[in-house]
Amino acid sequence: MTGVKNIVAVLVMLVPALASAEKTFDTEKTGTWDCGKDATVVINKSTGKFTLTGACKEVTINGGHLTVAIESVGTLTVNGSSSTITADKLDSGSVNGSNNKITWKKSGGASGKPEVSALGQNNTITQAK
Repeated sequence: MTGVKNIVAVLVMLVPALASAEKTFDTEKTGTWDCGKDATVVINKSTGKFTLTGACKEVTINGGHLTVAIESVGTLTVNGSSSTITADKLDSGSVNGSNNKITWKKSGGASGKPEVSALGQNNTITQAK
């Protein structure tokens, strides 16, 4: 019985580590990620094209000159500049960089629109027609 307790104890300790994992793109120029595998994505690369499928909980974009297509995202944070981001579904976010173009189709936000703060300059946030 002690062996089973030890295994359970190890598994319990691993759960928080697995829950806080995230997919990070640091060197890739292109990439596709299924947020069903891990719902938190960070892109630290400049100049590239990325596709995120499934329901992403959080997406953070720190690079610039990127093209990012997102199926669904709860919270989008854009710290880089000159990127084009399209989201089929966007709930909330913040745009801290400049010259970014964000287009969304639908939102789970309270007003039917995403709650997005645009702190950077020359950013456009529009609903797709």
